[in-house]
Amino acid sequence: MKYKQLNARHPDYDATAILRNGLLYQGGQAIISNARLFMPQEQGEFAVTYQRRLGCANYANYFAEIVNGYVSDLFSKPLTVCASTAEETGDVESDLPPFYKEFADDCDLQDSSLQEALRRLSAGAMTHDRAYLGVDFPSADQRPETLLEEEQSGADRAYVYAVDNAS
Repeated sequence: MKYKQLNARHPDYDATAILRNGLLYQGGQAIISNARLFMPQEQGEFAVTYQRRLGCANYANYFAEIVNGYVSDLFSKPLTVCASTAEETGDVESDLPPFYKEFADDCDLQDSSLQEALRRLSAGAMTHDRAYLGVDFPSADQRPETLLEEEQSGADRAYVYAVDNAS
């Protein structure tokens, strides 16, 4: 594959909008330091006047409050991972294979639950209009020959990661 094709961007991609939305969510000194993105210099405005106007910039971060409120409502009840037979038996926990239990409890191999990872993903999606979650398995140096070898090497342990849509 050619570099030009690998480096191509979708026509809807807008790095400045992604940066602005991230700053609006983050607030604080980050948005004050980047006030130029939100307050352009007016035509005919003197540089001194513009610098003074930038120095007076202030931001009440309602955007993060709104996003966090929606995410909190969305995840107000715990996420349940269950086997397909749980509907028949009514027992959610005992029918669940260990793989899914481990994945739900530590989905990113950094002690984050699946619910927490999805919570972060949802906040990112609301902030940046979209968010991506990758699911992968560790790369093995050599292919395991048996299921036991696969389990012992940890190659059977799926994990999730956020895909950065800002680059």
